[in-house]
Amino acid sequence: MEMEWRVESLSLNIDSFRPVPMSPSISANKKAFKHKKEKSTPSNTRMTSQNKKQGMKEQRQDMKEKEHMVHDIIGGAAETDSCCGSQSGDTTPIQEIDDMINDPITSSPAGRIAEARTVHTAHTSPANTSPAMDKQAAAKGWKIAAFLLAILVIGSFWYTPFATPAALGDSAGIATNDPVVQLIVLTDKSCEQCDPSPVLAAIQTQVFPSVEVEEIGYSTSKGKKLAEKYGIQVLPAFLFDEKVAETENYEKVQQGLIQREDKYLLHPASIGGGKHLNPLKGTNPFFGKKEAPVTIIEFSDFQCPFCRRFFEETYPKLKEEYIKTGKVKFYFRDFPLPIHPDAQKAAEAARCAGDQKKFWSMHDEIFKNQDAISVDYLQQYAEGIGLDMAAFSACLNSGAYEKEVQQDVDEGNDMGVAGTPAFFVNGIIIPGALPFEEFKKIIDGELAKQGE
Repeated sequence: MEMEWRVESLSLNIDSFRPVPMSPSISANKKAFKHKKEKSTPSNTRMTSQNKKQGMKEQRQDMKEKEHMVHDIIGGAAETDSCCGSQSGDTTPIQEIDDMINDPITSSPAGRIAEARTVHTAHTSPANTSPAMDKQAAAKGWKIAAFLLAILVIGSFWYTPFATPAALGDSAGIATNDPVVQLIVLTDKSCEQCDPSPVLAAIQTQVFPSVEVEEIGYSTSKGKKLAEKYGIQVLPAFLFDEKVAETENYEKVQQGLIQREDKYLLHPASIGGGKHLNPLKGTNPFFGKKEAPVTIIEFSDFQCPFCRRFFEETYPKLKEEYIKTGKVKFYFRDFPLPIHPDAQKAAEAARCAGDQKKFWSMHDEIFKNQDAISVDYLQQYAEGIGLDMAAFSACLNSGAYEKEVQQDVDEGNDMGVAGTPAFFVNGIIIPGALPFEEFKKIIDGELAKQGE
């Protein structure tokens, strides 16, 4: 899974958890970046040609150092295919699960990510951040539990004896003093990505072994009533009864549960897949034909390296085979991460270009030049695509689209987006910059359903 993860919470400040110790290597990295910042002074004035070239070279080097630093912090020498995301190293997912149940903060990826974010935001002055970025960077503790539960799901794939449909309703004989917890699983048999077995296996074997499961189809009358009553938007959905609050592990994962009347709903970000019943398209213009039978919604960050990978490797193929042929319409939504200081303004810049019917042109220019997207460079790209510079500068400098970008972030959180890039293909969730073949499989399946 190729994603860039963010650590947030809806209600609980991360400072209420035990602090994550900072290693000497991290401290050294912080000093190095502080020294680097003191040596370079960004200018808001128009740069000379020589300064522009030098500035771009330094920004590219700085970006590479930042990415290496994050990989060192959260993975060390371990092989990784995500930035601030899941790791693969010497320990198995099952071992990580055991560690996290016993010490869910310092041993979880979320704990390491929180540490990484501290380092990255240390060289961005709080006085210079926008209210939207402040809101994004605010500690939001439910994501820590969401990450924990997401790793449990990954672990369940390794723990194959329990990752089968036979595991439904079977606690595998694990001894527990927990009360019996009633769990309703709402799913859709026609949706391949909605199989609840892996998540359920993790719940039963590692978190709440006393659950008794009732599986209900979303398309049934009972299923639709449950979805409406409890505000369910993502399948599969997991609804626990009130007894879950009396279990041994409840306090460790409660921020990954959303209380809805007399039930507790597992947060969609903990599932890592499935299908959204009503994905929101946002306010950016779409690319393609309005009547296209398949809709793709991307949540992205202009400074995210895996978003650029999608742009370079997968997006061109989607455009040629599906978008230009009228089969797909493509929406782009903003999800700038706090660890990327230039992502917010880049998102605003694309929207300002959209005022002059050049949203997609600016979108392409920013990703092509991802290593240099400070405001000075954004001005250059705007001029290069032929924008009215007075209007563009006024829009960008005034923060005219700051609230709209934040609205995308808020709605993304509500839809279960936990990192970038994230996609919804007719509602089916694709979490990460997967190869074109994976998109093709899902798109062709959706077209077949509609007789295309």
